[in-house]
Amino acid sequence: LRSFMEAATESFFLFDKGLNCLMINKVGMGFFPPETRPEDLIGKDILDIVPSLKESGRYDQYKKVIETGEPFSADDVVPDSKLGEVYLSIRAFKVGDGLGMLISDITERKQAERALRENEIKFRVIFENSVDAIGVSKSGIHSFVNSAYLALFGYADMDELTGKPILDLIAPSEHGKILDNIQRRAKGENIPAMYETRGLQKDGSEFDMDVHVATYGLNEENHTLVIMRDITEKKQAERALRESEEKTRKVLDTAVFPVAVVDTQDEKIFYWSKSAYNLFGHTASTTDAWYKLAYPDPEYRQQVIESWKPVVEKALKLKKTVMAGEYQVTCKDGSVRICELYVSFVAENLIITFDDITERKQREEEKQQIEVHLRQQQKLESIGT
Repeated sequence: LRSFMEAATESFFLFDKGLNCLMINKVGMGFFPPETRPEDLIGKDILDIVPSLKESGRYDQYKKVIETGEPFSADDVVPDSKLGEVYLSIRAFKVGDGLGMLISDITERKQAERALRENEIKFRVIFENSVDAIGVSKSGIHSFVNSAYLALFGYADMDELTGKPILDLIAPSEHGKILDNIQRRAKGENIPAMYETRGLQKDGSEFDMDVHVATYGLNEENHTLVIMRDITEKKQAERALRESEEKTRKVLDTAVFPVAVVDTQDEKIFYWSKSAYNLFGHTASTTDAWYKLAYPDPEYRQQVIESWKPVVEKALKLKKTVMAGEYQVTCKDGSVRICELYVSFVAENLIITFDDITERKQREEEKQQIEVHLRQQQKLESIGT
């Protein structure tokens, strides 16, 4: 018996039929202050060692084990000012006409169980209160879902989805794509975890939705977690925006004057009208690139940039069209067009309009030359007379 006690990895206590201590192994001595020796405890009544046993009723339970031979087990919490609460697993059993006790420190297990319960509570709160639809399935069959999931697909409670395949909630036109994703994911292929598809509600109506998929293993079984969000309004807004942009593009393409659409930071150029390409022969996607194409001379380019920036700031501030002045724009073929530039702020963008006044400037120059020639003729005539 002594060899068994000393080899045990748990604390072992042996008491006689009067519950006087007969033996304690080395592990058991770890429950007492370091200066305590086994001989300090041998022969003592169990109540002298742990006085609280009487009040807690545990003393009577140990006596009952000796009387009936029926083992007793329990988990105890022992307050510890240094370590916090210490959890012990106690198993008492009859040994001869006395009592044997095995005591194990299960503090780490209990703390892990408590942490698990707390995490489960936190998960449940997040799960149930999420605005996104969250569902868990096994082998493609619903396991459990949150209330947002039920609302998204028009179901009243989980009973309606129990045993129902996930695929039943996907629009028929999307089945092929979803099945292909499932098969490829099962083969270990790298499939996007996020994608768009169309959901199918209980009443048969379809809607656009975002889907986020993750898989995890539990009890040697694979489970799938999906998070879904209705993006019908987003899709409608995107379609409306595309239609609006297309209408705007068509209007700008029919404009006589070349037009460019630039962001408010005056960095990115989103659009050039056809008339702009026809006039200049080249365009650019950034203002920096455009400056280098349109104004190849570095000195003149710097002048343009310095004069342009204040005009943009003025247009943004006043929210109305501002004339930027005349600029000599170099075309792809090397020719130079003289343009008046106008800046306006529309729909969170800068609209740059080019008015080609090259011919007008040439006519004005020709007119000035003619006027100079006429004045010279008049002077000569006056001298001759």
